[in-house]
Amino acid sequence: MTMSREMLESSTRAPEADGPQLTVAEHLQELRRRLAICVGAIVVGTCVGMGLAERLLAWLKAPAGSLLPRLAFFSPTEALVAYVKVAAALGS
Repeated sequence: MTMSREMLESSTRAPEADGPQLTVAEHLQELRRRLAICVGAIVVGTCVGMGLAERLLAWLKAPAGSLLPRLAFFSPTEALVAYVKVAAALGS
């Protein structure tokens, strides 16, 4: 099968851009805006996850039953860090 000349030319041409061409600074500004939206969404999700962290930790330790009556934390900040990690996992 031979390709027509139009098909061959259309397959070798660079695709046309849908919008205007952006400068490097404009690309960086757009990247900064999108990253800020992503970070904001993760922060909001983590805040919502903080409310559910206690229930999730209880669900995670339920299979241990009576073998694990409470979680053991070996440093003063470890409990807070554990709740924040669970909340961040829920939020993302």
